[in-house]
Amino acid sequence: MTQNEREQRIRELRRELAELEEARPEEDLFNRYLSTYAGRELIKKHALSTVGLWEVKGEDTNCDFSGSQHLPKLGYFNGILHSVITEAVKLPKFWCWGQGGEITLIDDIKEV
Repeated sequence: MTQNEREQRIRELRRELAELEEARPEEDLFNRYLSTYAGRELIKKHALSTVGLWEVKGEDTNCDFSGSQHLPKLGYFNGILHSVITEAVKLPKFWCWGQGGEITLIDDIKEV
């Protein structure tokens, strides 16, 4: 298989994965995220009832450790972590190759 054929096949598989993800119920995506490394680490640090301002980033499109790594910013959400996860897992680009993006509490925001 040539490099171009391999890259084409990877694009096809990613497209198929995205279509499958869209067909999954929200609860499945929520539970799936909590079973990922990022999800497990998130709930180790914060209870699902934690209220705050959360930054949501999508999954790196480069699943290899070589090359550039980039987590696209998908937005900021204010509210309960459970609700933030429920919405984040439905966003385009949150899932790319199966591990999901990152959700981070922004705790250095100061109100004036």
